[in-house]
Amino acid sequence: MHAARKIDGLYVHVPFCDGKCHYCAFYSVPYTRDLAMAWLAAIKQELDQEQERFGLITPSSIFMGGGTPSILPTDQLESLLSLLSPNGLAAGDQTEWTSEANPGSLTADKLAMMKAHGKATKSKI
Repeated sequence: MHAARKIDGLYVHVPFCDGKCHYCAFYSVPYTRDLAMAWLAAIKQELDQEQERFGLITPSSIFMGGGTPSILPTDQLESLLSLLSPNGLAAGDQTEWTSEANPGSLTADKLAMMKAHGKATKSKI
């Protein structure tokens, strides 16, 4: 296994939206739970393969964009954050986490989970 290595940043494209904006040129599809579950499984598989090949990475920033990451329900958003935390990546105390969000799909529960996840992630390292 390789030692953790630092990288400047990591972009995670969340390809789901509730509709296509006229100005958007990014790849996106309408959200469905089954498609999002398959996407999360693919993200896990890719992270596992990359970790096996290159070892853990420590990004200085993680940006989740899309699409609309906040369209994911709380449980799927939490799954994504878990994949991108120490079990998947070696996100450190200094890692900056940023996510695009749509006010129509961002809830107090999602914000609370993201905040709690950030504290839990930092306390594990």
